[in-house]
Amino acid sequence: MESDRFPGIAGQPAGLSLEDIEVRFGAQQVLQRLSVRLSPGEIGCLLGPSGCGKTTALRVVAGFVRPDAGRVSIGARTVADHAHWIAPEHRQVGIVFQDHALFPHLNVAENVAFGLRHGPRPWSAKEREARVNEVLALVQLPGLDKRFPHELSGGQQQRVALARALAPRPGLLLLDEPFSNLDPDLREALAMELRDMLKAAGTTALLVTHDQYEAFALADCVGVMERGYVAQWDSAYRLYHQPDSRSVADFVGMGSFLPATLHLERDDPVIETEIGWLSLQDPEDLERAKRSTDAHGQLDILLRPDDVVHDDSSRQLAVVRRKAFRGAEFLYTLALPSGQEVLALVPSHHNHALGEPIGIRLDADHVVTFARPHA
Repeated sequence: MESDRFPGIAGQPAGLSLEDIEVRFGAQQVLQRLSVRLSPGEIGCLLGPSGCGKTTALRVVAGFVRPDAGRVSIGARTVADHAHWIAPEHRQVGIVFQDHALFPHLNVAENVAFGLRHGPRPWSAKEREARVNEVLALVQLPGLDKRFPHELSGGQQQRVALARALAPRPGLLLLDEPFSNLDPDLREALAMELRDMLKAAGTTALLVTHDQYEAFALADCVGVMERGYVAQWDSAYRLYHQPDSRSVADFVGMGSFLPATLHLERDDPVIETEIGWLSLQDPEDLERAKRSTDAHGQLDILLRPDDVVHDDSSRQLAVVRRKAFRGAEFLYTLALPSGQEVLALVPSHHNHALGEPIGIRLDADHVVTFARPHA
C-alpha cells in the first residue's frame, strides 16, 4: 500500500483474534472473557480508565503475560491457548511503549536499526541502511538520522519509537499509551498523523489508551473496557451516538440522562421530555425505547450537548449554571425548571451570563434510551 505522502513500505499485515481471554493475578480477576478481532490492516483500540485491564490485554498479545484461559491468534497462527505458547520474540509483533524506551547513547538511525540487528531475521548492512531510510521517511524524520534522543522533541521521539517498531516489518503493531507523555494539544494531531502512517504501511495495530479523542482519531474500531472485559466493540460513531449501556455512554463523550415518557398510542411514536417531544422515526431507536420502558412508559433518554440547541424563539427556558469557553463554542450547563441539568454546545458569539435564562429546543438525530435505574 503506497501513498504520495508516505513512501510505500508495506509488509504482510496479520489479523488478530482474542477469544475469551482470562487472566488472574492471585485472587484478582484482571481479564474476564475478553474477546477482540482485527482484520489485516485494521487499527483497533482498547479504551478505558486505569485499572480496567487494557494494558494487561496488550501484554497478553505481546506474550509478556500468559492467559489462564482463552486463545490468542495472530494471522493464521495460534500463539497462546491451553496447548500452545509462542515466545514474544517469535510472534512478529512490534511494540511502541509509553515512554518510547529509546537508547540514549544511540543516534536515531542506530535506534531504528536496533531491531534489524537483533531480530530473528538477519539483515545485511546495506539492507539495514535502506530500511532505516524508508521508515524515517514514513514517519517524516528524514535528515535526522544522526541526532540523539535528547536532541529531539517529545513528538519526534515518539516517531523514532514508531519507526523502530515498524522497521522489521511486524505483522502486528502494539501501542501502549504512546501519547501520554506529550502535551494534550499535540496528542490528537499526532494520533491522526499516526493513523496516516499506519495505513500507508498497511500495518495492523492495536492501541490502548484512556483518552477517547486519541482513540477516535486513530482507530477503525474501539473497544470500551470495563472490569476486564469489552463492554462494546464498535466504531467511534456508534459508541458516541448509539452506546449499548449507560456506562459506555458515560465514558464516551459528555451527556445527560433526562427522565422521559414513551407514547406508543399515536400513529407516530414519540418520547416526551421536559424540553420537548422527539419522534421515533428510526425503527432501531423505537425498538430500543420499547425495551427500555417500564410498565408506565417511563425511561431515560441520553442527550448529548449537540442534541440541545440554543434558540431565542423557544418558549422552553433553561438557566445557565456553568459555562466553559472553547474558542468557537461555549459548553453550557443548563438547569431546567425541574432542577435537571443538560449540556449544550452554543456558538461563542452567544455569550450569556451565569444565571441568565436562555431558550432551548431538542434536535436529536439519534434517540438513545435506557431503562430508568431502580431507586
